Amino acid sequence: MDDPARLVMAFAGVTPAGNAQDNAIVIRGNSPRGVQWRVEGVEVPNPNHFSNANVVGGGFMSILSSHTLSRSDFFTSSFPAEYGNALAGVFDMKLRTGNPNKREYAFQAGTLGLDVSAEGPWAAGRESSYLFNYRYSTMGLLSQVNIIPDQAILYQDLSFNNEFHTEKHGIFTFWGLGGIGQTTTLAEMDPLRWETDDDRFNNDWKEHFGATGIGHRISTGASSYLSTSLVTSGRIKELTMDWLDDDMVFQPDLDMYKSDGKVTLSSFLNRRISPGHVNRTGVIINSLHYNYDLNSTHKHIEGTFASRALESGQAFHLQAYSQSRYSLSPDWVLHAGLHGSYFALNKTWSLDPRLGLSWHFSSHQTFSLAYGKHSQAEDLYVYLYRKQDEDNNWVQPNRQLDFSRAHHFVLGYDHHFSEILRLKVEPYFQYL
Repeated sequence: MDDPARLVMAFAGVTPAGNAQDNAIVIRGNSPRGVQWRVEGVEVPNPNHFSNANVVGGGFMSILSSHTLSRSDFFTSSFPAEYGNALAGVFDMKLRTGNPNKREYAFQAGTLGLDVSAEGPWAAGRESSYLFNYRYSTMGLLSQVNIIPDQAILYQDLSFNNEFHTEKHGIFTFWGLGGIGQTTTLAEMDPLRWETDDDRFNNDWKEHFGATGIGHRISTGASSYLSTSLVTSGRIKELTMDWLDDDMVFQPDLDMYKSDGKVTLSSFLNRRISPGHVNRTGVIINSLHYNYDLNSTHKHIEGTFASRALESGQAFHLQAYSQSRYSLSPDWVLHAGLHGSYFALNKTWSLDPRLGLSWHFSSHQTFSLAYGKHSQAEDLYVYLYRKQDEDNNWVQPNRQLDFSRAHHFVLGYDHHFSEILRLKVEPYFQYL
């Protein structure tokens, strides 16, 4: 399905969460909610069309077309200290740069979408380049001409990456991705044709996603460099559901407006302190913006339709980390780090140590041992959920929820038999 999330399900210990309509990732039994999505090294909201439709943490398909993907990092346990706010794993997708020497164009037509892409140099003789891709859903086109008469799934997305090289001021990047989607389902008005409860529902879902950032990387010496990113990202979701009761009268089931935005400043300094010691130290500042008007029934029970969250505002999530790689000897390598988080909405914090040791006892075999403590904040609407107490006062019972936490322990054995054959075995234990 041209989807990087489905590609990583081929790894050992990684499985799909649901059916073929969802790309949610289960890593070693963890909820897909525990997977952090990143683009160009910065955490972004779930970058999938119709996110959390069937499973929290997944979606129908990635907004990011494979035409714009480069090599990406996928961590399944005890990941390095620079990665925080995740319990299960991290998927850090990198955007490739355009061809700096030649202009190229491509068109692709498939079951899922029509893709148009272009890339090339901004100016001849320079390394600066651009890359652009636009996709429109094939199903959307077919539904507009009534070839697909049932539920219409409409979506389109855009992604781009620009890279600019300078002689004295480093490398600048300007990238972005965005997508919009809508799906509508109409209730069956003939009760004799009802087969499941879904036949009673009207459903209208609209969604907008966007993320764009400016990146800068510059050498600060012969053995160090500074990397900084400023990224803004967000999602708006509007969803209404009504159902037909036995008297053929529509009753409200769900009326949701959910707007999440985030401005992220991320910066780290990478230094080679000595021939055997490399350190990376950085900070991540997230300014979270939200606007919720969430109304629903309780488990689809008639007469329970009520407000579940009604609030707008801002909160901060601050993170800092430092990690080092030590070559203790030609055969022994130690990784050590510490990640700290502070969530200002309810003043909770966490310090998470990470430690890894590997022994290359032959040219083709390695033993490794790793430990990591990991913490994750919930989605903001979980903290802002409200209900009425016995005195009919609105209360937020989840407001003071602490981070979810997990301890990861991994023992590994890696054997390269040849260039085309490799065995990797990892006993794994996690305490939540």
